[in-house]
Amino acid sequence: MSEEKHKYEHKHIDDMLIAFIRAPVFRRDDLKERFKKLEEVCGERICGPAMAIYRWDTDVKEGLDMEAAYPVSEAIESGEIHSRILPGFEAFTTVYKGPYDQMAKVFGELHDYRASRGLAAELNPREVYLKGPFEDNPEDNVTELQTTIHPWESRFKDRTRKVLGEQKGSMVLEGSKKITPLSSAEERSDWVVTAIERLDRIADEDQKCQVIAKCAHDRPVEDIQRFKEIFDKTQDIDEVLRAYGKDQPWVEKPYREDQILYTSKPPSDLEAYAKARTQDEIIKAYCYCPIVKAALERMPRIFCYCGAGWAEQLWNEVLGEPLKIDIVSTVVDGGKLCKFAVYLPEHAVKGMKTG
Repeated sequence: MSEEKHKYEHKHIDDMLIAFIRAPVFRRDDLKERFKKLEEVCGERICGPAMAIYRWDTDVKEGLDMEAAYPVSEAIESGEIHSRILPGFEAFTTVYKGPYDQMAKVFGELHDYRASRGLAAELNPREVYLKGPFEDNPEDNVTELQTTIHPWESRFKDRTRKVLGEQKGSMVLEGSKKITPLSSAEERSDWVVTAIERLDRIADEDQKCQVIAKCAHDRPVEDIQRFKEIFDKTQDIDEVLRAYGKDQPWVEKPYREDQILYTSKPPSDLEAYAKARTQDEIIKAYCYCPIVKAALERMPRIFCYCGAGWAEQLWNEVLGEPLKIDIVSTVVDGGKLCKFAVYLPEHAVKGMKTG
């Protein structure tokens, strides 16, 4: 493939019905057989190009958790083939022409471009095969790469108005219309810092948590269900913690002290974190959020209720009730890590007195 400058485009992609096979992929040729099965079963009900959907939000240890999929005109269930609505999203895209073994570099550059806009990714990037997949001549493959954008700003706006009401919400969100998907990370972080500072002044602590925690990424349903089933069976939070495992993605293994559960995230860049000496270096190596990486210590502490929201989704569902969550420490106000306290009800801990 000759070197070329790739063009990046912002797109809104609508909901679509897909038929898919989801299984770990150990080499790209694994997808070829899955697309063949989909074509044989779905036939004329296929109504769009083939796609591969990465699932970075799961704890698959061997291979890559991926879906081989086609848009279809009606739901199809047949053996390992299933159907679902693939939710719409905002994305940055680019078109790559050439062999698949050279595509990772272009995908990486696309992710870097998204991050340069101060936008976090959803955990399911896609490859859409405009020509292919698997043309006889690899140079003939044409693939649209899509890095999905996490809708933090739209969630923040919706939650701010819902929790504070229209008048106070509008005060917090002043200037938001000037921020677009093409705004730079610096422009975006300047507005977010200002908006969070306004929220910090106007709202009480519970309202701040209600707004920002709901802006977090969506936790995968299967992740929640696995631990909920353990708690429903045992009624003991310690059994859930024992099952959690050191390799649970995106969150360090939680631990309990009496009725308080402590949880945190591992650094986004372990090597850089180990070498970090200044607080700015710690923030850049530890945090996953491009907005925080741009704002550094200017970002108010309450922004990290967003990280608390990732934990809240799990533990609220596991225990079947809303739980109080506090920020214990954050990297934006001098801490070495972001740590959260989840307050457990007595009935969740065996051996504790109730009533």
